[in-house]
Amino acid sequence: RTEQLDTPVSKLSGGERARLLLARMLQRPADVLILDEPTNDLDVETLETLSDCLNDFKGAVILVSHDRYFMDQNCDVIWAFDMDSKKIVTFADTFQWEDWFKEKQNIKNQNLNKKNAQVSAPEKNSNKKGLTQKEKHELSQMESVIAVEESKLAQLQKELLLPDTQNKFSKLAELSTEIARLENKIEKLFSRWEELNSK
Repeated sequence: RTEQLDTPVSKLSGGERARLLLARMLQRPADVLILDEPTNDLDVETLETLSDCLNDFKGAVILVSHDRYFMDQNCDVIWAFDMDSKKIVTFADTFQWEDWFKEKQNIKNQNLNKKNAQVSAPEKNSNKKGLTQKEKHELSQMESVIAVEESKLAQLQKELLLPDTQNKFSKLAELSTEIARLENKIEKLFSRWEELNSK
């Protein structure tokens, strides 16, 4: 808009500033562009213009985004961090990544269910030798404690897959951290259960 040409940057909105920064960046010669959440605060028209510019760009583009549609439009390769192996996994598109992610969650849930079944299967004996009164009480409560934590974990895993969550980086990071914390806690609970049960 020509009437905005003389507007000070300080008076521009967040989206307008983002568009200005992108315009300045794309005018400069470069071999590599690194874009961190470039779709934030951009309208549809600007997103289309940005996609056209990226497609015309002759160098490499490293794009960090939770906008799956935008990534599928502009990326040849999708990289994802595997929190279990601590490695980067490569995918053709976000649909392939989503299938992989859901399969990993299913495997984790199956493993947790197996461990939970192992807790339930043995006949609990509160008079086991070697257990203190405090340990006997802890063992008697362990199954219900594990069930509560597994329920919390399942709820967070469902929330992680919601479209609203995938589009909010801060929420996604917060949930991923909490899921990792809960998984670690459940692993420790199972280890403690095995330790008490062996006595």
